[in-house]
Order: sequence, then C-alpha cells, then structure tokens
Amino acid sequence: MKRPMNVIQEVHRIRVLLSQLDDRTLAFVRNRATLIAALITLGICVWGWTSGRHEFVFAMTAMGAVGYFAGLTVALVAGMSFIGVELFNSSTHIASAILLEWGGYVCIGWLGYRHKKVQRAQLGAETHPAWVLPWAVVNEVRTSLAAVRFLLFPTHEDHENQALQQATNELSRLEQLFNELEQSQRPGEKSKRR
Repeated sequence: MKRPMNVIQEVHRIRVLLSQLDDRTLAFVRNRATLIAALITLGICVWGWTSGRHEFVFAMTAMGAVGYFAGLTVALVAGMSFIGVELFNSSTHIASAILLEWGGYVCIGWLGYRHKKVQRAQLGAETHPAWVLPWAVVNEVRTSLAAVRFLLFPTHEDHENQALQQATNELSRLEQLFNELEQSQRPGEKSKRR
C-alpha cells in the first residue's frame, strides 16, 4: 500500500521539477531572445554567403530594414514573397535551404522591428521628463495648507470671518505660486492654450 503512494509522490516531484525547468528555460530564452535571434541571423548570413547565395544575404538586409521601417508583419510577408520568387525562378528546390531562408527572414525582420520598438521606448522616456517640484515649493505648500487648516478650524471661536478671509487669501497666494511655477517650467505653452 505504501509503495503506490511513493510512486505517485515521486511522479509528482518529477513533474514539479520538469515544470520548474520549463519555466527557467522559457525565462532564459525570453531574456536573451534578441541575442539568440542575432546569432541565428549571423549564422544564416554566413551560411548564405559561403554557399554562394549572395542575393539572399542582401535580401535579409532588406528584410531587416523593412522590419524596422514598416513593421514585422510587412517584413514577414516580404520574406515570403522573396521565397516565392526564388521558388518560381529556381529549378532546384531544396527544402532545408528554403527553411533556413525563411528562418533568416523571420529573425532579421523581428530584429529590425524590435530595434525600432526599443528606440521608441528610449525616445519616449527621454522626451517626457518627470515634473518634480523643488523642495522650497513643497514646503511652502505644506505650510500654507497647515495654515489654511488652522484658519478654517481655529481652536477658539472668535473672529470666524477674519479667519475665513485669511484662509481665502492664503489659498489665493498658493494658486498664484503654482501659476508662476507653471509659467516658469513651461514658457511656450501659455500661448498655445489661449
């Protein structure tokens, strides 16, 4: 009776280990996909050049540019078109060569597309700087808000109208402070909003 339970536990342990191995393998490939695609592309280009398929190497360069400028889907369609033209014009059809060419077109198209995507992400990060307030402004706002709270909710009950007027003045001063800060941080946008 104990023996089947041990077998089941052992099978479960092996399945868990295999699942962890799968996760590690996928994480490895995901983290190094660009490098792997670049190495595959380089290998296929070397194969194409040494086997006398110079037009294929030039077509791969074109597919990288198409992937960069037009996108991955257009590059894949163009790669299929190149393969179709080669099949139509060539008298010998070697399946392994066609598969290598297709793999090369996929890799180089993806690399071009990925490069454009990374460049856009970097450009987007550089063109949208964080809007950080100076500490002096933050402290001024904190002090003013504390003053407004104290003026609106005084500890004693006399002079309520005067406290309300002082709170209104302090809020107006804060608004003016932020308007000046906005104009100094964004000098060209004031004319665009009007």
